[in-house]
Amino acid sequence: MKVPTAKGRLIIEDIAAKAIVDVNRSSLRQVDTWIDEQALSRSPVRYGILDAHYRAIDRIPDPFLNLTDYICYFASKTPDLRYLEIGLSVGRNLWQVMHSCKGATLFGLDMDNLYPVVRSRLQPISRRIIPTQHKSVRIGEPQMEEFHHSATSNSICILSGDEFDGNVWSTLQGKKFNLLFSDAMHTPDALLYEWGKLQSLQLLDPEGFTMIWDDLQAKGMPGAFETICRDACRNMGMRSDQCALLHVPGWIGRHELPHRVGIISSCGFVGR
Repeated sequence: MKVPTAKGRLIIEDIAAKAIVDVNRSSLRQVDTWIDEQALSRSPVRYGILDAHYRAIDRIPDPFLNLTDYICYFASKTPDLRYLEIGLSVGRNLWQVMHSCKGATLFGLDMDNLYPVVRSRLQPISRRIIPTQHKSVRIGEPQMEEFHHSATSNSICILSGDEFDGNVWSTLQGKKFNLLFSDAMHTPDALLYEWGKLQSLQLLDPEGFTMIWDDLQAKGMPGAFETICRDACRNMGMRSDQCALLHVPGWIGRHELPHRVGIISSCGFVGR
């Protein structure tokens, strides 16, 4: 599996990494259980929770760095954080990002509504329906919901709808995200569509951004990531050493095989 353009490596300080691990494990202990069987059964994809994930969903990961720890490290080091997560699942990752920063703006996009375990811990602010031509029996009416998390003073905005619906993406017009995480459909077409929308709507912060892609081991995914890396280098002034392909434990920790994770960063997190 080759991504020739991704020649960088991750740069992270050991002391800062340990601090993030401590914060993340502490935030997970605030939730007694992530299992809401009623909510999972209502979702057409059970919020993306596989059997192996279900058995481990309440497990506190080992103290070694996993993918969520890396994301939270980036979040804690990004001034004026404006975060976009594509594919929220049950919100475990979002919950930890939320606790790694204060006064940030966090966006999520998912086909499902915000998972009740996270929703119940936020203060609702507003809700509006998003017009759409992508009617689907599997996905409810697209909507945007805004919340506040008083403990961290973070603002959270959740878009529920089809990620291939241009109207859903258009609600982000004018935003400039400096940290992004793609963890939704895990197909080459989805990756390239997301990247195209981020480009056409100019959603990447020109002052600096970091974007992470999970699960690049599936067929065609390395090629899609290579296409994105080449585009970033040719059209955005990025260098090949600012693109990296890593092997990183997932949120379960060392109990599952390492994920192939792609990163593009102009913020100094990736280098030679």
